[in-house]
Amino acid sequence: MNIENTSEKAILKPKGDLTIFEASEFRDALVELSQSEQPLELDLSIVERMDSSGVQLIMAVRRDLTVTLVGVSSAIHEKFESVGCEGVLDSAEIHENSGMLPEANIAEPTKE
Repeated sequence: MNIENTSEKAILKPKGDLTIFEASEFRDALVELSQSEQPLELDLSIVERMDSSGVQLIMAVRRDLTVTLVGVSSAIHEKFESVGCEGVLDSAEIHENSGMLPEANIAEPTKE
């Protein structure tokens, strides 16, 4: 996770997957950034896969902070839609040409 603080905002740019396996690290970064009084920009442009745990954490942090989502691929947009949270993305910047395919890049938690 890349964290950058500017004079105007805090930027969190997770890389790779945001699934149940990365949820703890993602949550810790969100908690750290929530301590600041700056607005948060969550740049999802290099997130390859996301499951419902990633969506849940984003929804939770948006309750308490001003969060701007940028770099949202069409695959991630579809993940938000599939869990009924597409309204969160109404103002998010969508990157349609990310090269991501929803079937190949959106992970569901594995059942063991």
